Amino acid sequence: MTKTGEEYACSKLEPDLLERPRGVQFYSAINYQGKALNGKWPTGRIYDFDGSKLRPSQMTPPAIEAKASLSLGYEAQAMAIYCGDLFVGHWPKGEVWRWDHREKRWHYFKRFFTPVEGEPFIPYSDRTDDGLNPALFGQRITAPIPYRDALYVVTSNLSGWRNGIRTSRVLSEDKAREYGAIHRIEREGCTSSYMKLDQIQPTE
Repeated sequence: MTKTGEEYACSKLEPDLLERPRGVQFYSAINYQGKALNGKWPTGRIYDFDGSKLRPSQMTPPAIEAKASLSLGYEAQAMAIYCGDLFVGHWPKGEVWRWDHREKRWHYFKRFFTPVEGEPFIPYSDRTDDGLNPALFGQRITAPIPYRDALYVVTSNLSGWRNGIRTSRVLSEDKAREYGAIHRIEREGCTSSYMKLDQIQPTE
């Protein structure tokens, strides 16, 4: 896509392969209230996609939008709809924002990791002597999934947590368990249902 300011457009003029990465990712996508929304790194913004152009949406949480121009490294990493509201999980502190479809505004929902006083922007990235990626213990919301009467939220770190990685010098046992956890969110009267493909009738 061709980038003009903060807008991206499909273009046949762009090469099939870029010589250098642009340092941009559109990491998540969802259809919500008639819009195709896409989540971006490193601004954390949400974009509207109309089939040919990506434009910054009015759907970005204000606290994220206020810092978006700084490109700090926020990422709207995962999105889901539950009870009519839009839930968006942001890297790097495992925070979830909720768009209330009745009030038409954002609410800070929860951080699914324990804050540490004085922590850097990417948690625990100020380590210097363990030979691991500095961002390894950054905090992800990788999968908010609506299922039946609940929304399930899954946490993760930056990448694979292979055997042999020692965390005791960095994380307490309780904090280490916050990675790879599954949380259940419920709201009374809300149920998600799914239609099998063979139940969908084609239209002319």
